[in-house]
Amino acid sequence: MKNVQCSIGFVLSLPYGKDSREVASFYKSLIKPLVSLIYHTPQIPVSIYMGGALLEMLRSHNGAFFDVMKELCERKQVEILGGGFYEPLFPLISKPDRIGQVELLTTYLRQEFGKRPRGCYLPFGIWSPDLASTLATAGMEYVLLPDVHLSHAGIRMGTQAAFQHYITEHDGKTLCLLPVSTRLKSTLYQGSPREFLEGLLDLPLRDQGVLVLMEDFASWSTLSPSRQEAVLAWWTELFSLLKTRYGELDLRLPRDVVREIVPTRRIHLPPLILSPEGNSEHFYVRQEVSRIEEPHLLYAKMQYVQSLVRQLRGDRSRKKTAREDLYRGQTGAAYSIVSGDGGVACPWLRHAAYRALIQAEKNTREKGIFYPSVVKTDFTFDGYPEYLFQGERYNAYLSTKGGAVFELDILEEEWNLLATCGRYPFLKLEGSSLSGEDKEPRLLFVDRFYEEGVTLEHCIRGTALVVADFSGAHYTVDHYSRDVLDITLSHEGVVRQGRRQTGIHISKRYLFGPDTLRVRYHLVLEGQPSHPLRFVPEINLSFPPQVPRKMRYMKEGAGGPRDASFLEAGKERAEKVLFLPEGKNGSTCLVSFDKEVPLWHYPVLTAGKKAGETALQGIALLPLVDIFPHTSEYTLEIAISPAVKG
Repeated sequence: MKNVQCSIGFVLSLPYGKDSREVASFYKSLIKPLVSLIYHTPQIPVSIYMGGALLEMLRSHNGAFFDVMKELCERKQVEILGGGFYEPLFPLISKPDRIGQVELLTTYLRQEFGKRPRGCYLPFGIWSPDLASTLATAGMEYVLLPDVHLSHAGIRMGTQAAFQHYITEHDGKTLCLLPVSTRLKSTLYQGSPREFLEGLLDLPLRDQGVLVLMEDFASWSTLSPSRQEAVLAWWTELFSLLKTRYGELDLRLPRDVVREIVPTRRIHLPPLILSPEGNSEHFYVRQEVSRIEEPHLLYAKMQYVQSLVRQLRGDRSRKKTAREDLYRGQTGAAYSIVSGDGGVACPWLRHAAYRALIQAEKNTREKGIFYPSVVKTDFTFDGYPEYLFQGERYNAYLSTKGGAVFELDILEEEWNLLATCGRYPFLKLEGSSLSGEDKEPRLLFVDRFYEEGVTLEHCIRGTALVVADFSGAHYTVDHYSRDVLDITLSHEGVVRQGRRQTGIHISKRYLFGPDTLRVRYHLVLEGQPSHPLRFVPEINLSFPPQVPRKMRYMKEGAGGPRDASFLEAGKERAEKVLFLPEGKNGSTCLVSFDKEVPLWHYPVLTAGKKAGETALQGIALLPLVDIFPHTSEYTLEIAISPAVKG
């Protein structure tokens, strides 16, 4: 009699937005040798989960892979699992979008491999009680979940109950739950395959117990080539041992487990999301996404575009295209604080999600009818009104909290110039003169006053002495016109210098032109500061990482333009700053001032996903306005032309 019932599976996935070189490397280093190993050991059944984004990318370059996978499915050795096509964080999206994502992947798998998936796998170990009805409605019969979920329903890990499958219900629909052993997964590669197999065979599982193992290669690209080879060699040896000791194991596919073994009992699980390593837990994915501002802003954008797509009527083809772009923008890794690919702190992942959402938004606009306007709404769900300028060439989203712009979309290029990320403690770059720490997100036109002696190094490190910080202040709307396309905000604040306090009135008038966004500052001091100050309306910009760029400072008179690197800090005096692509062609971004001003700049760098790597999140540009004790009024106009053809 066979001792242990076991199901082995693999998760092969890449988030939407990976370039073709990374996909080719992932296929060559992992997918091809792993599938070859499975193909040449027909005695060993395995389940495989592949995200839709990876399948799309493989289809255009590796057609033979699909032929092999179809053969493996036909000989009933491999079960392909379903899920969300672009691997969304399901609790963040609407029920129709959840069902749409699952059905899209189901249709794709049936067309490519001739088999309709009956079960699914959810990346990030995510769960929400209402997913039971959603997945059942989409045709799923069971879901594979990390067994730590069971511990929150009173089941002790390591006991017989942790290796049994259960049934859950929501809204009258049922779904089977197959627990995946996180403890067993954590022991992979710690010893030899023989030691691993001996430990597996020693587990005290009775008739109804099934050990489910799913190996997730989410961090594969962070491994060295030698480590990758060692992992593949480990699995090759394990498969060889499984062939020789096949009689001691009852290897099953998940669908066979569900079909042949009756669920132990009904169970209900609380909401939960796991870290990529599966060793820490975070309740309530919505709260986790709101922990820092950047993923929350992306979530708010997704919700806004989702509402635009839902309202689209008449043109079915246009709605279908917009919905598919929306699904791409829901790629879950971009909303995660930390994922195997770096989460929201990964620049290419963040830009890819915004690009898809901007594409979806453009597809909701009807040609010949759309006209520029400013819409008032609580876009970020924080109780403060936001003002959304929607133009033909760019979008600009303005918040009354801080009076700053938090999104600036170039529609033709389909990128958000404010898809930045702050240098939060968990992303801090160590051992660099350009490292620093942020407490707030990096937005456009963030108003702060510093002591006169502030230095560029202080600003880089985040240690500058701020005597008045209005980044979180509530600005009053003095004027707003939906059709005239300008908004005036103001704030009454206080500058503190020791015991002395000086009142200050800030007025910011935003003008939304066809090609240019302008802000006109008017500062009025209500008293005299004890010594000079520096007003800094901070400018942060982020560019797609695929296109290297440089800065060009320009001013009237002698000297001519001067180029500067994105990767270095520097000081200049100028009236205009061009952000140029390194090549001859492409769009540039122009920042101009109504007078020559001192300008500081530095790159916003964080730790990368690999040890020793850095990630360029954006560029900080600091115009300096010196404020003296005997002058009571100051003005400054800043204009940003987001997409100037170069």
